[in-house]
Amino acid sequence: MIKPLSTASVLALSLAAGPAMADSLLGLSGGADVNVGVNANASLGQQFKTLDRDGDGVITRSEAAANAELASRFQAMDGDDSGSLSQGEFSAGLKARADAAGKSAGERMKSTMQSGKDMSGDAAAKTEAGLKAGAEATGDAAREAAAKAKAGAEASAEAATSAAEKAKASMQAGGDATAKATANLSNELAGQFKALDANRDGRISEAEAEGNADIAGNFSAADENNDGLLTGAEFKVAAKAKADGGFFSNLFGG
Repeated sequence: MIKPLSTASVLALSLAAGPAMADSLLGLSGGADVNVGVNANASLGQQFKTLDRDGDGVITRSEAAANAELASRFQAMDGDDSGSLSQGEFSAGLKARADAAGKSAGERMKSTMQSGKDMSGDAAAKTEAGLKAGAEATGDAAREAAAKAKAGAEASAEAATSAAEKAKASMQAGGDATAKATANLSNELAGQFKALDANRDGRISEAEAEGNADIAGNFSAADENNDGLLTGAEFKVAAKAKADGGFFSNLFGG
């Protein structure tokens, strides 16, 4: 048994095949038509004969009941309200149905295409807006990054200059402190003092004194105020007071 095509399939085949095949494909589909042998691929004439069981040239309401689709459209197709369908009414009714379905399908397709066009246009607009916004954001971010980099470089340069100035000042202060501490020392004592004053602060710490075993051994005796540091004056007084041997006696040739 041949399975009937759906209305949509019949209409699609009709449109694809052209007017020449339209009459042969405008048949009934689905439901009880299978039981009476009505096939959507059969011509309208063949379908009419199949439904006209008693062969009297018309399809009565009871005969139409064999096909659910025809039964539902019977009243609309019965143009003269005779209670039966002539072959002309049968063919005209099915063609009207096909024309309406084709028009509806065309309108739906047109609407779908317009909707797709609108969606594409909207998507393109959004994409363009997104790209523009992205470019602007990227430009802003780049400018901000450049400004931060410039500010960082300037801050680093200022910090380096400040550090250099501080180092210079510290060296100058150290030189001044050492010069002040050794102002009243002989050249030989001043030379020894400077050799031990590693940080040039004008004083000799216990750690600095470790650079010479003699002074390290006499550090406590030389540190008169017990502050852990030897000033130039303490160094001179201690040297003179302890000139009984070792480092201090060597300074004075003792």
